[in-house]
Amino acid sequence: MSFDARGGLWRPFNLLADLLTASVLIGMIGLVIRRFFVRPKDFAFPSNVPLQPEARAGILRDSSIVASFILFHVGSRLMFKATHLARDGADAFHPVSALMAGFFPA
Repeated sequence: MSFDARGGLWRPFNLLADLLTASVLIGMIGLVIRRFFVRPKDFAFPSNVPLQPEARAGILRDSSIVASFILFHVGSRLMFKATHLARDGADAFHPVSALMAGFFPA
């Protein structure tokens, strides 16, 4: 059993982590677009629900803070792996990070 970060038991973990990273980023981008640009009716409160104006503004502010944190945190993980792969060479068990590594000079 090898515990090298590029082989052995780490390969399925690295593949899963890389694919989940991409999935989270894609999902969050979709949610940000839906929340701030498409703004469907199901995101609005019914007219019979009392809501303070400050709360209405706070909901959008809080949503943007949470979305920014998740995109920054998960995006940083992807960029970290991509820069390591740009330096060390591609790895088949980091398909998304290897694709992003092409944007960084070796």
